[in-house]
Amino acid sequence: MNADLARLLAELFTVPKTLALGVVLEGAPYLGLLPFAVSADRTTAYVHVSRLARHTAGLSRGARVCALLHLEPSSVPDALQIPRLILSGVAEPLDPGSPEYKPARALYEERFPGMSATFSLGDFVFVALRFERGRLVSGFAKVRDLTAADLVPERTESA
Repeated sequence: MNADLARLLAELFTVPKTLALGVVLEGAPYLGLLPFAVSADRTTAYVHVSRLARHTAGLSRGARVCALLHLEPSSVPDALQIPRLILSGVAEPLDPGSPEYKPARALYEERFPGMSATFSLGDFVFVALRFERGRLVSGFAKVRDLTAADLVPERTESA
């Protein structure tokens, strides 16, 4: 991946605070908009969702998910040029006793300090979205398919 695409990918994981999440409910697609934090290797996004929200029913262990990250439309004059990343993978609700839970929660709370109180509410569940592949659209007719390995930052990118 060239340096410009690597920078764009990094920006798509850090600038947007929310992702559009697609799940399947009762055999039909359903969308939600969720705050997220991403793992250091960018292969997992963490979302903290209320069981009262309809999309949460589509986040059972192993459920197929799709996420969309994009830069602000106002930053690009032509809507066809909006940089975006479409990711697909599986959901994995995290057990509070799992080794991943505490560091993932700390990452999430660091990004959204005002949301810490939701972790004390009984109707919320913390879910890891494990990305298996993606599609990076850097502009009109500028598309690149990605594997999970392509999502991982190169050493020079994080330096």
